[in-house]
Amino acid sequence: MWLEKAEFHCRRALEIDAELPEGHVARAFLLWGPSKNFQHAEAIAELKRALILQNNLPHAYNRLGTILAHIGLLDHAREMYERGRPFDPRKAVAHSIAQVYIWRREYELAHEEIQAWRAESPSSKYAIYFAAQLAMMTEDWKEAEGLLDEALQLLPRNRSSSACRASCTH
Repeated sequence: MWLEKAEFHCRRALEIDAELPEGHVARAFLLWGPSKNFQHAEAIAELKRALILQNNLPHAYNRLGTILAHIGLLDHAREMYERGRPFDPRKAVAHSIAQVYIWRREYELAHEEIQAWRAESPSSKYAIYFAAQLAMMTEDWKEAEGLLDEALQLLPRNRSSSACRASCTH
């Protein structure tokens, strides 16, 4: 029901003003999700359109970075995260750049980013997810187990955490 409402309002906003950058960003968020089977090409096009209309949208750069990372364009993803930095109120790169660092095997950079993220948002499920992923990639199984236990405490209803923990400890 919420998704249908979001799609309706996004579509309506773009009907009223096809040049509304935030409307294109919203459409990209709707396109690149499980309900739309992660339509990356369409979402990328919407984000590029938004940035042509208004180039100071950090959330557009960050979403573009995330999508590009997930389709394997790690250098381009990193560039998008960096391009968003000047428009962030803290002048910081989005913490999600950690996924690029991990997937490029830049473990020290990933560790630094995740530590900063966890200090800023101790209960962020994404920070814990990336911390656990980094621990597994570096074969620090004790750290991974501790992080997965922590994730279970924060997200007790999340069955994927339980499944991940079970697969990591066996």
